[in-house]
Amino acid sequence: MRSRRSSRSLETLRPPCMASGTSPKKKANSSLLRLGPRSAGRSEQKLADASNFLCDVIDAVPDPISVEGDDGKYVMVNRSFAELVGHARDEIVGCDVASMRPAVPGDGRWPDVSDEHEITWPAADGLMRSLSEKRAVLADRKGHNVLVSVMRDVTERKRYEAQLALTERLASLGTLAAGIAHEINNPLSYVIGNLAFAVDTLASDRACGDAAPQSSEIRNALSEALEGARRIAGIVRDVKMFSRADRETLKLVDPTSVVEASLRMVQSNIEGRARVVREISEVPRVLGNEARLSQVIVNLLMNAVQALPDRPAAENQITVALRCEHRAVVMEVRDNGAGISEESLRHVFDPFFTTKPVGEGMGLGLSICNSIINAHGGRIDVDSTVGIGTAFRVILPAASHLVNRPPSP
Repeated sequence: MRSRRSSRSLETLRPPCMASGTSPKKKANSSLLRLGPRSAGRSEQKLADASNFLCDVIDAVPDPISVEGDDGKYVMVNRSFAELVGHARDEIVGCDVASMRPAVPGDGRWPDVSDEHEITWPAADGLMRSLSEKRAVLADRKGHNVLVSVMRDVTERKRYEAQLALTERLASLGTLAAGIAHEINNPLSYVIGNLAFAVDTLASDRACGDAAPQSSEIRNALSEALEGARRIAGIVRDVKMFSRADRETLKLVDPTSVVEASLRMVQSNIEGRARVVREISEVPRVLGNEARLSQVIVNLLMNAVQALPDRPAAENQITVALRCEHRAVVMEVRDNGAGISEESLRHVFDPFFTTKPVGEGMGLGLSICNSIINAHGGRIDVDSTVGIGTAFRVILPAASHLVNRPPSP
């Protein structure tokens, strides 16, 4: 049943909503003077029905609507507004506007109310909402001004816009990284070729007995240089794989190669911080995009590193597991770090949600990872206990062919 307060509020605000000239209310009053009691009763019932219908219409609007009196108190709100602030309408009507909503910059008693603006609102669910607000000043039948506000939640739109901007920036960085990797790879191939030639020549001279006394030391030095150059070549290859442009191309991918390449990418971040434990089993290939999947594992590994407390590296552990479960391939990254609270765990895949200090992350990494895996027909599960650690599991449908891999020595 509609409360009398809502009906009276709407009745008070009805005249300003009409066009200029004699309002329907005044016309109805003059008509009532000419009608008998029975007709007047029917007219009053029609007015009450119209008022209740208008209440229902305003309540059905999904956007938060509020009306503020010239005394700075709420006169009326709809259901969406009450849900936004987390209070019953009876608790809101009559309350000071300043105590319920964020201030609008430059709001000196409603100037420039025709301008649309955005505000950030701490909603009842604890999340910050971005709202686009339009306002209009009306006069009630007593000549008092009221401010009508209609807001629209644009949080998701802004998140997608920010995610698109980040994706475009990452694409630009990927193009740049691929170009740099190509430029490094060309001269590096000459270095590797010449080092290999020098090592082979020294080995040949030694076999023929023509080697100089220092040839053994020179050969060892060249061998170490060759190994270092090959490691650089491997890094360049991983960067090119990670940043290449054909990210939407799907093909049969070896999950082991994805995991190993991702570990090499973050090796410098893990060294000195934790020990890595590999639990790698032979698994089927998956239909996916190698660069995208590597992006996910790299992100999970970096999150694991950042979750580790400041203690000796021997006490910190990151476990990377690869196994097959129920015709699915599971790639798991576990850490024994700080863990995630139950409240934060519910929002861990939400865009822009982060527990990191300001400036140390946008909160988009796990959201993007989740989108990538969903696009592959899989999912990401997470378990965490505060003070014990966190486990992220990437679960992908397995392809029908097993990877042909030689047995481990």
